Amino acid sequence: MAIECKWTADNFDATNLKAFGRQHLQGENVVLAADVKVAFQRNYGTLKVRFAALKAFVSHLAEDCGSIDARRSRTRFDVSLV
Repeated sequence: MAIECKWTADNFDATNLKAFGRQHLQGENVVLAADVKVAFQRNYGTLKVRFAALKAFVSHLAEDCGSIDARRSRTRFDVSLV
């Protein structure tokens, strides 16, 4: 999973995630932005990028990860931010 943080979703430039994607062919691309109220997805050619609110992502991490022992036992992190 690649995560990029921006103050606004409009400030996102896909160049870096495209370069990352050439080296890591699988995985999600997520942009966390302070101005996102509802999660959405944009396509940049073949690159799919999910945009989500930072607060929602932090809440999701807290709920999903749980205790330290639960975090250690996870083998895959799945993010659903809709």
